[in-house]
Amino acid sequence: MRFVCLAKCFLLSLCPLSLLTASYSYYDEPQAFNVHLASGYRLDNFRLRIGAPEKYPRTFSEVNWRELKIAVISASFNYSTLHDYYCRFSADYGKIVKGRGRVSNYRAVPHISSSSDSSSSSSTTTSSSSSDSEPSSMQYSRQRAEADRGNVADFSGGIGWKVISSGGRAWLAAVGGYGYNMQSLHMSHFDQKIALGNFVSTGSIFDLRGDYTTKWQGPWLGVDFSTIVECNVVLYGSAEWHWANFHGSGHWKYADTGYKAHFRNKAVGYGAVGVLGFDWNPCDCWAFGLTGNYQQWSTRKGSNRAAVVQDANPATLIADTFPVVERSHMRRVKWTSYSIQALISYRY
Repeated sequence: MRFVCLAKCFLLSLCPLSLLTASYSYYDEPQAFNVHLASGYRLDNFRLRIGAPEKYPRTFSEVNWRELKIAVISASFNYSTLHDYYCRFSADYGKIVKGRGRVSNYRAVPHISSSSDSSSSSSTTTSSSSSDSEPSSMQYSRQRAEADRGNVADFSGGIGWKVISSGGRAWLAAVGGYGYNMQSLHMSHFDQKIALGNFVSTGSIFDLRGDYTTKWQGPWLGVDFSTIVECNVVLYGSAEWHWANFHGSGHWKYADTGYKAHFRNKAVGYGAVGVLGFDWNPCDCWAFGLTGNYQQWSTRKGSNRAAVVQDANPATLIADTFPVVERSHMRRVKWTSYSIQALISYRY
């Protein structure tokens, strides 16, 4: 019994009495205006697929940026008015320091009927020729590359309305806003792993560079929350659903042959973003903590406009190995991102 009394006295000495009292309004703690600075680590994966306008082949080229390790910094603030209106804005910038790239190219292969099919009647063969002639895809070249250059940036802002719990220890806000995300991705030091044609052999491909820049922008709806879980420790988070217009621009260049290629993509996209974090508030104005972020984005089918510039040398067949097809459509883009950052906050 004496131990229980001593424990209660110890907790009361660590935590202000106002935080332990359920009737104390959480609206004023933390303060109405909060500024957050964070820095940490982010991991991205990005995949682009280009295919035929028709059903086959489903994929002409598949370009992957995998395990992009990014050093990232971010800043954000949120503000609550006396009438429970709520707004927040955030921005971050990251530098890619390490990653891997891969380009896979495919070609349609006509369907070859088996001997059993040829022995069937001519009327049956004629009626089924359209389905039997559907081609399949064959991978005829693949390259690996380094992806240790590039940068990323994100901006987001929104306004909403906040509801405070009856005990004053938690609040929930419905928020709507607009977001913008950008990635500048690069590939270099290509190494040909698969080459089924006579145009280029396996091995290193010198002086080849590949760049791809993306933009995701559009409105979003979401929910923010915050709650006191212990004395001076706050758990917070958000969930957002985005509608985005996707724009992509790619440039491939091979210096020795004069080969240059450009392609542009456009599609309708969507994304889900989640944030979860906590901070510890040792004094009235300053807080320290950790925050984690997860993003998953994708697009529907879109357009692909390509232009190829090549010199007059007929021996230059390097163009057949790269992800540029003039008559093609963008099949899909997928992007996932994870990050964890150390956070410092100032409240007033």
